[in-house]
Amino acid sequence: REASGLLHLVGILCAVYNDEYGALLIDEPEVSLHPQLQAFLLGEMQRVCGTPQPNGNQKIIVIATHSTELVQLASTADLPSIVFCYDLRNAPVQVQASAGELANKKIRNLVARLGQEHKLALFSKRPLLVEGPSDSIVCSALSRRLELHLEAAGSQLLPVIGTGQMPVVVKFMRMLGKAPVVLADADAVADGLELANEFVAHDSAAQRMAEDLGFSSPQHLLATGYSSFCNAVDQEWPTIAPHAKKHPYWLTKSADADELQTKRRAVFGTLFSKHPGILATVDGNATLRGAKAQLNVLLCFLEKLGCFILRLGTIECYYQVSDPAISIEKASAAVEEMAHIQALSATDARTHYADIVRCIQKASDARPIIEAEALRDILLSIAAPAVASLRTPGADSTALQNMARNIL
Repeated sequence: REASGLLHLVGILCAVYNDEYGALLIDEPEVSLHPQLQAFLLGEMQRVCGTPQPNGNQKIIVIATHSTELVQLASTADLPSIVFCYDLRNAPVQVQASAGELANKKIRNLVARLGQEHKLALFSKRPLLVEGPSDSIVCSALSRRLELHLEAAGSQLLPVIGTGQMPVVVKFMRMLGKAPVVLADADAVADGLELANEFVAHDSAAQRMAEDLGFSSPQHLLATGYSSFCNAVDQEWPTIAPHAKKHPYWLTKSADADELQTKRRAVFGTLFSKHPGILATVDGNATLRGAKAQLNVLLCFLEKLGCFILRLGTIECYYQVSDPAISIEKASAAVEEMAHIQALSATDARTHYADIVRCIQKASDARPIIEAEALRDILLSIAAPAVASLRTPGADSTALQNMARNIL
């Protein structure tokens, strides 16, 4: 009379506790089992797992699982025991115990603080890394509104908390055989090229793409765009300052903030503003216009590699129902924006949040589900035999209906 999950649990525990068994191969031990009991089962398996010895109770245990509760990942020492399987066309990925990346301090710290949300990303092929809860809320809302099914397409939203953590998380995900997609604030480029270099260094197509754009290398492309931007900030700050000082980056800066860094962040977001006064200022200044064009080349190049930069600054700069300057890092403002997104038409959502939508489309990387196409194929499978049957003497609607049923 017990639930099926408990019945499975009894059978598995009997095998785990039986010292006569030297190895267990268990397929999806989490089936129908409560998450807390899944965690209990993992603990029991860990108590006996190891190399079998005479008169001992240790055994080799191999499980195939879709459950985060059954993934033990407390330190980098646990990584080699996990094998990532993506599809039948590619070999599974297993991190070797001798891998130099496991000694990386940043990666060791990252693994030590992984939570359940991070573990969900371990089951995806293209995790979508965003900079915080607000980004996650807005991306999730747009994904639902536009029917871009992230999880079904092998992606998973993953907020990355902490300034400068994005490059190391990208490196970590790549080590596990994943192809991460990133949605980062403008400061990820305005402050330097660490994140951008992480993408160009690990994509074999980057060299050819850079050459097609007239650059000798991806690094040459990045350096050209970034130096043009920095020079424009230095030379034309008096020209753009009246607008840049109204940007949230400038309005929310701390008292001890680096002034040059803040200028670059504010100018970056201002350059891509669609405000008529700003457009006129930028278009009327050759240096600013050129810097914007160079930046645009750089950003479009990075997007092809899976790195998307929020051109207006932060996710809050795209809000339509809250003031960006006072809603920075406020989840409540993101919730209000989510409700607004659900009320928008699909066309308006794609237009206003275009920078974000492009990123979600890259991560989902799946064709939209169009039911009419499936119905079309069904009707066409009937049409040809139906036309032929109409030529048969005595054919009537009943005969055609019976023929259609037999075909289907």
